[in-house]
Amino acid sequence: SSDLDAVNDDNNPAPENQYANHGMPCAGLVGANTNNSTGVAGAGYNVKVLPIMIGFNTDSKGIFATDNIILSRAANRVISTAGVVAVSNSWATNIYYSSWEQAYSLMESNSRGGLGAAILASTGNDSINTIVYPSAYPFVVGIGASDYNDLRAPFSNFGNMLDVVAPE
Repeated sequence: SSDLDAVNDDNNPAPENQYANHGMPCAGLVGANTNNSTGVAGAGYNVKVLPIMIGFNTDSKGIFATDNIILSRAANRVISTAGVVAVSNSWATNIYYSSWEQAYSLMESNSRGGLGAAILASTGNDSINTIVYPSAYPFVVGIGASDYNDLRAPFSNFGNMLDVVAPE
């Protein structure tokens, strides 16, 4: 399957505006070519990335916008694309929507012909102990940030939805 911009329902997941460029650099850290003496090496070897835009930052303050239709489109693409083993989300909201939980639950359980996919999500960047979604859904791995001393990064949220930290 091809890339997906679930916001505009087309196959061009390019950023919506100058503030909506976080997902592609994150994907680059995972999927960069390795052992080619060029640039950086990705986190995995021979990793394929399926870019799916599931929302976008609306301004420089990081206000993220998505909705039920967008997440449903994304879930359908993830489920219908062979080989998707992980879904990474670098956004967070403190508002719970059961329909959003359902979309992520479907990705988690129905991908790869029913074998499922790991769902990863940011725990947020407000330096507070709070519940945010999608990381607080019980089947999602909540990821916070650590600093160069392997301590919690000053901006990283913390609390019960935090499962693992990764260097900022």
